Amino acid sequence: MRYSIITVSYNSEKTIERTIKSILAQSEKDYEYIIVDGASKDYTVKLIKQYEPLFEGRLRWISEPDKGIYNAMNKGISMAKGDVIGIVNSDDWLETDALITISEAINTLRINTKSSFVLTGWMKFHYKDGSVQVIKRTYEQFLSGTKKYDMYLNHPATWVSSEAYKGIGYFDENIKILADNDLMLRLHFNKIPFHFISVVITNMADGGVSNHFSTIRLKDRKMIINKYEKSIINKLYLLVPYYIKELVKWILPLKLIRKIKNVK
Repeated sequence: MRYSIITVSYNSEKTIERTIKSILAQSEKDYEYIIVDGASKDYTVKLIKQYEPLFEGRLRWISEPDKGIYNAMNKGISMAKGDVIGIVNSDDWLETDALITISEAINTLRINTKSSFVLTGWMKFHYKDGSVQVIKRTYEQFLSGTKKYDMYLNHPATWVSSEAYKGIGYFDENIKILADNDLMLRLHFNKIPFHFISVVITNMADGGVSNHFSTIRLKDRKMIINKYEKSIINKLYLLVPYYIKELVKWILPLKLIRKIKNVK
């Protein structure tokens, strides 16, 4: 099959139904849907069971304890049988006909889905006050970010071929919040082609830890810098401004920061 869509969840009864419905609404049906639940204690599993028959055999799911979000994502990737893998978290949801949009991009760009590649687009970010911002990213921004070992793309709107995962591995589970950042850097440094499209693919709701100040995020950032940068001077040059930016994020509202800097 062409697509594997992975959702990881834990006590997600308030949001996962919207996620599931967005998958069901896709007119492109050449996909499998994998839900990796971390042994939720709320109504999450009952919701999954409720919608399972509507997928007509395309839904597979497990519910068991995990070692964190990236461990759960890695479980999902290891289960995937599709050529192209997308991760839609349990508080995110796909745009209508997102899979059609991706298929059209693959055809237009003449991408071989059996090869290693990354396809990424725009996303709508939904703030708690009800306002919505389209987060746009370009290949030029991405290249600029890689020089600072940062991720200037929308990971929720990013689809990676199974061949790419086979070539460079899955998420580094030692990194607790920014493992998606690390994965994109590894893909780039291993010369995997990145394709950027100027279309909204997915929706993301405010509230995730990756969007706000976190000491864990600072530790992750340091780990990533140490992983790729050898020069002590360059490490300081990269870490100090980042720490300042994170402190600003702690003080100012996320919406204002994005308006000023347009950063994720």
